[in-house]
Amino acid sequence: MVRKENGFYNTVSIILSIQVITWIRQDSNTVSIKTLQLRNRFSERTPINQHFENMTYDEIINEVENGSKFTINFQKRTCRVNGKVVMSEEDKPKDTPYLTPEVVFVGIEQRYAAYKHSVPSERSESHRHSYFKALPEKELSDEDMMYGERREVARCKLELYVLIQLLRGNLWWDNSWGTWFWHSKNDKDLIILRDWVEPNKGEV
Repeated sequence: MVRKENGFYNTVSIILSIQVITWIRQDSNTVSIKTLQLRNRFSERTPINQHFENMTYDEIINEVENGSKFTINFQKRTCRVNGKVVMSEEDKPKDTPYLTPEVVFVGIEQRYAAYKHSVPSERSESHRHSYFKALPEKELSDEDMMYGERREVARCKLELYVLIQLLRGNLWWDNSWGTWFWHSKNDKDLIILRDWVEPNKGEV
């Protein structure tokens, strides 16, 4: 935009390519150029994947493998990725079929075995709460260290699988398990608390 006023020519050039705005003011004797660099707040604060709603099991795992943080809450029936709810009671996953209890527990035991022998890292160790017990690094075998999955990813696969079964109604409390918890016959370290399955009913 060019405007003639009192012998001065004011030229304003606005360049929005990378939030750079340049003012050029010109008169007969002097030229002054002032450039202001504006912060792109949107790109700094918003993850690349902005819309997390209705994510599937595989999509969530992929996000975690690429460094996203996640939180799963069995009692509230929610999964969050980078702070956003991506799976909840109101939006039950549609990509997982109904399964028998026997099939569900086989799936849990398989994922727990991978998690128990997974390789810890600074990232996984900084997580304050874990539903399941994993071996400390000093107790892992050489094979575990060479071929074990990253602990944060293995934890996500296990916890997310359990959450999905709870949401789909494939995992419910059987009174024959007792009052407080169920434990696997194949691995005594694998325990599922009743409070995870029936919130507030398994509290001491």
